Amino acid sequence: EIREEVPGAVAVLDTKIEDARPKIKMIKDQGFKVEVAESKLAEAESKIAEAQKAIAEKRFFAASDFEREAVDMIANATALAADLPDKKLVLEKKTALLESRIEQTKAAIIAAGEVFDAIETTYAEDSYESIVGNGTESEKRVSQAIDLLERTQSSISMETQHWATADHSLTEADDTLDQADSFIRSIHALKQSLDQAKASAAVEVNQTFEVLQKAAVYLQENQADIKGQYRDDLEKAQEILGRAEAELAETRPNYLLAVKLADQSE
Repeated sequence: EIREEVPGAVAVLDTKIEDARPKIKMIKDQGFKVEVAESKLAEAESKIAEAQKAIAEKRFFAASDFEREAVDMIANATALAADLPDKKLVLEKKTALLESRIEQTKAAIIAAGEVFDAIETTYAEDSYESIVGNGTESEKRVSQAIDLLERTQSSISMETQHWATADHSLTEADDTLDQADSFIRSIHALKQSLDQAKASAAVEVNQTFEVLQKAAVYLQENQADIKGQYRDDLEKAQEILGRAEAELAETRPNYLLAVKLADQSE
């Protein structure tokens, strides 16, 4: 019955409090800030007092509620303190990974810069407008990540111990480097597309030229039976193909445009 069970359950809470104190103190002696855990323990003591008062007033259900709250608070206080060393260790490992990733991204930016230089000297300017500034934007993201790294290192120091701030800074830094990686990947992806277009442009234009030549011969031989619209379509296709051929004749052709025009004219 609750009137018999609750007083005994409340009576052992003082012992649980005294068991928790040295556990929290042990973490505190390692240099960790345990104010939150100590505050939770103080709240538990208040709940115990409320439970004892409720028992004296024969409000056993209320006393039972206070007892359960106190038990949870004691367990929470102990866990909050006990988790601190592991929390610091995890954040230190993540910080080291971030530092390594920053260096890798720096190297990737240098490599992407060389790729961009190759694009710039080989291809028409209007064919790589979409990636102009990507290197600069990547460098900006790396600078932001370095600032966040320094904030994290400060936050996890024993002098500061702002664990939540450190965790947030790490997440923000990773997101920032993801953006840098995206800018870098765009440079490499465009280089691949441009190289493929360069390799296939002349072939595609020549193939389209042959198709249109055959169409012109067919129209010439069967002009009496073919509507004027088809001749107009052929002339339009030849005009588009002519633009593709003119593009390929440029010193630095826009091969993507030439391939696109060849496809349109076919």
